[in-house]
Amino acid sequence: AESGGTGIVLLGIVEAGGAESEVAQQAVGEAVDPRMHDQALPTIPRLLGDRGTTKSARLHQHVQFAEAIEARSVSEALSMELSEANARLAYRASHDDLTSLANRSLFRDVLERHVTDSAASGARIAVLYLDVDRFKVVNDSLGHVEGDALLREVAARLRHCVRGDDLLARLAGDEFTAVAPGIDIDDALALGERIRSAFDEPFSVGGL
Repeated sequence: AESGGTGIVLLGIVEAGGAESEVAQQAVGEAVDPRMHDQALPTIPRLLGDRGTTKSARLHQHVQFAEAIEARSVSEALSMELSEANARLAYRASHDDLTSLANRSLFRDVLERHVTDSAASGARIAVLYLDVDRFKVVNDSLGHVEGDALLREVAARLRHCVRGDDLLARLAGDEFTAVAPGIDIDDALALGERIRSAFDEPFSVGGL
């Protein structure tokens, strides 16, 4: 119905004691002109229940509606938590816990994909391997805590050397590798030189 050019939405009618009918005004903010009471009203779905519905029954309907919304919110929250948990598990399955670099499994998968792409496109791939000299001496003399700290520092320095599309991985122990797809020989040599230069600076381990 329309009144004075303002759109009016009728949400439901409830009879009061079988006498006068009143227009039910909902919390959605839709107002109905009280002058419309005596006019013929179209048949619409009643959100507040059928004629003669008691206040207690209407309250029960509202409680059920609120419970349905709450149940949906809980379900959505649980679904989000499950997705996040699965993402964390997938990350841990493909990354090294100590350094957060790719692990051997992810390194193999990425390298195989780049080899396949290279065979089709003719692009070059550089694979660099390095290990930490005398790491066992550090581990045995200063302990695993300091040895782990050294490996994390090695990983941090390597991150500063590679390009954004390159993959760094810790294969095992003190063994690391970098995969650089779509690179020419000069850039691959420059990458190797950056890595070598990064390790010219001494490491501070165990306060030494």
